[in-house]
Amino acid sequence: MDYEVLWERTDNLDDVIYAGADLANEDEIRRNLVGGDTRARQRLRDRLSAVHLTVGVGYSLTERVSLEIRARHLWSSEFGDGGSYITLRGHPSELRRDGSEPVRWQVGTEDTNRTHVGLRLNYRL
Repeated sequence: MDYEVLWERTDNLDDVIYAGADLANEDEIRRNLVGGDTRARQRLRDRLSAVHLTVGVGYSLTERVSLEIRARHLWSSEFGDGGSYITLRGHPSELRRDGSEPVRWQVGTEDTNRTHVGLRLNYRL
């Protein structure tokens, strides 16, 4: 699964940036956030365990024509993976300046179950 995110903050200081309200350095905080971007791009990988059940029936309509109906259900485990941002609000994606604690994100699905039903008409030459 491919994952990509790009968030860009507004360039207008008075638009929607309210961070640092009522702090002594409110203007500095807001100036630092203006125009910042958050980016991440990664191919997500996980191993999924799965079980599937297929059932079907065929019925001969004539000597040369038959009809088949098949159904398949797949039960699979949750999918999940994560990584670090390339940039977070316009700076490297780290909680500490020494780079020892990158900010991480996680993406997942509860399940990837699915059901397929197919109908096939066969004609023998």
